[in-house]
Amino acid sequence: MAYNHTQNLNSLQERLNRGKSQLLDLLDEWHVKNTSERSRILFDYEKVFGEFESKIKLHYKEAKNLEGKLNALKEKLRVKKSSKDSSYSKSINGSFKEKDSTTFNESEFNSVYRTIVKKLHPDLNDSTLDFDKYWNNIQFAYKSKDYLRLRMYSETLFNDSFTEANEFASEETQTELLSKKIEEIENYIKEEKSNLLRLQYTEPFCYEDRLKDHRWVMRHRHLLRNKLKQAKNKVEFNKKLLENMNVRYRILVGDENVSKPA
Repeated sequence: MAYNHTQNLNSLQERLNRGKSQLLDLLDEWHVKNTSERSRILFDYEKVFGEFESKIKLHYKEAKNLEGKLNALKEKLRVKKSSKDSSYSKSINGSFKEKDSTTFNESEFNSVYRTIVKKLHPDLNDSTLDFDKYWNNIQFAYKSKDYLRLRMYSETLFNDSFTEANEFASEETQTELLSKKIEEIENYIKEEKSNLLRLQYTEPFCYEDRLKDHRWVMRHRHLLRNKLKQAKNKVEFNKKLLENMNVRYRILVGDENVSKPA
């Protein structure tokens, strides 16, 4: 009976180790795609469309700056028009306020990272793990605020429910702990496979094969020309709107050296 139980635990441990190894391979694939492969595809894309993209970005930036000036002037106009109303309460337009993008517990995130560093870094621990193999990946996850993958590294590299748990636990408890750990790792694997599959349909990865298609390149160049034209038109529209609003403001404050806009 004890022999069968040991066999069962060994089988579960082997399954867990295989799962951890597979998850580490998937995490490494994710890191490679988001660093070297992303840079290579972006470089190829920029060679073909970089001039269009930079001009589009420049014009949209100018249009946004003009929108900011328009909003500021609108506020001045509202204040001026309402200055005689004692009950007026000035409201600030907060549409450009950056929202808090934190979606995880910052202290918990930093705690997981510090734990990984202590266990992995050779200057802090006599670790037998390959420092160079994992360090850059973990740093990338940390700098990207990727809490999920940082936790995956922690669970995969260091957390061993059986050997750390519970050599003195009952047979049922040991089996349950290993089974739960296997389920967790296998769920991570499914999620990471799904993420990698979705990644190939997002920019810039979706461009890799398309850049080899001459017809697609021509169509995309035409699309970018239209987008550039729209960006230029938006700038001109905002300029005219700002000019008219400036005239109205000067009239409102009593500037006699200004004529009303058409």
